[in-house]
Amino acid sequence: MKNEIKLIDYEIIGSLLFIGTLFISVILSYNEKLRLEKKEPLFDNKTQKNILIVNKIVVLGIVIFFLYINYEHYKVALFKNEDTYNYKVQLIPSFLAILAALIILYLVLKDNNISDIIDNPEL
Repeated sequence: MKNEIKLIDYEIIGSLLFIGTLFISVILSYNEKLRLEKKEPLFDNKTQKNILIVNKIVVLGIVIFFLYINYEHYKVALFKNEDTYNYKVQLIPSFLAILAALIILYLVLKDNNISDIIDNPEL
């Protein structure tokens, strides 16, 4: 029971961090909109790219953190002799989210033209 409460606390923290990355994505999208409208952007290209890289690294950390949480839920269910099917299935999208976050981070790191980078808010 104590472990389960701790895991829920971790889920809340991870979700709040994810909301923070979404907020940063919105700001970066707005910055790009300003640039396309030939208005003064909030950030120059280099700063925008650096913020984007850090944001994507944080997202990668968050999805790894959620994989850990899902695995811990699985272990708790296993320990309690409960049905673990749903927990096993939840591990699959966790791995896929890590793969997606890695691909997006790779694209951000390799692309030098900031206007070609579309910030993907869900990752």
